[in-house]
Amino acid sequence: MYAVSLDRWLGIMDEKFVIDRVRRHTSRGGGTPQQAPARPAGPAYDPSDPGTVIEWETLKLAVQRPALLGPVFDALPPEVFTAPAHGLVREVIEAAGGVVAGGARSGWAQALREAAPNDEVKGPGHAPCGRAATH
Repeated sequence: MYAVSLDRWLGIMDEKFVIDRVRRHTSRGGGTPQQAPARPAGPAYDPSDPGTVIEWETLKLAVQRPALLGPVFDALPPEVFTAPAHGLVREVIEAAGGVVAGGARSGWAQALREAAPNDEVKGPGHAPCGRAATH
């Protein structure tokens, strides 16, 4: 099952969590992704929520060590990133060619900062999604 493989690829090691998250983002009939809900303005998420922390850590790898994630990250549907700011960072990464393009590219993080549409995405200290660079 894809969700079990995804669990191991991302290092979450909680198959039930991943399966529940995948089920929430797919329809029961054909397994096609559901329409993503409109992203609310502002932080409508709990930064200490375990799912949000996983999103954050995954984005840190995508920005800092893209080769570690490879095409697995690029294949993730946008709906996986439930925190609005995380989704915006993922869109910037996708627009820059995905982590596959960043893996062999020097200046990847700088290119992402330059491609970010606003300060919310660049964040203070240029950390993704507005968290402090020391998080």
